[in-house]
Amino acid sequence: MNATESTSTATLRNGDAAASRFTRLLRQPLLSTLRRFKIGRLQVDFPDGTGEVFGVGDTGPRARISIHRNEFFRKCALHGNVGLGEAYIDGDWDTPDIRAVIEWFILNLHADPRAKGSSQRLGLIGLLKLLDRIGHRLRPNSKTMSRRNIEEHYDLGNDFYGLWLDPTMTYSSALYTSPDQTLGSAQFAKYEALFRK
Repeated sequence: MNATESTSTATLRNGDAAASRFTRLLRQPLLSTLRRFKIGRLQVDFPDGTGEVFGVGDTGPRARISIHRNEFFRKCALHGNVGLGEAYIDGDWDTPDIRAVIEWFILNLHADPRAKGSSQRLGLIGLLKLLDRIGHRLRPNSKTMSRRNIEEHYDLGNDFYGLWLDPTMTYSSALYTSPDQTLGSAQFAKYEALFRK
């Protein structure tokens, strides 16, 4: 091994150690919040092979998540429930029963007044949200910035919207009249109801 290889290896190890400290910093507030939740049971499997069970499990949903990448903690710390969803879409975590996971979070967030409605009460998470708000303020509401925001959020093209909208490409809620109704049929039911008014 030459000096360059040795330096590169040491740099990688130092980077890994810093990333590990950062992950622990983001992980602890999230775990502290989860430890307060008592309804149902959530088994969490961490990327390092360890796991933890949250809740008492006597009543309520029984859920399990497997966290595959530490990026999960950054997304949740910076973006809360949206970050949780983004981490799921990005494959940072998965579950055999997404419905049970969502139900577990909803019931516990509703039952815990410290977690309900106030991100400032969550320590680091509140601080990170404050930094996000400051970043938002640094994007002035000018015509140029408004155009940029519109382009970033809505100029995604019909191929994207075609993945999840019905053939009419209607970007609004449908009117379901029966549980087995398709999205397209529910959209047409909405149109008919609008025309009758």
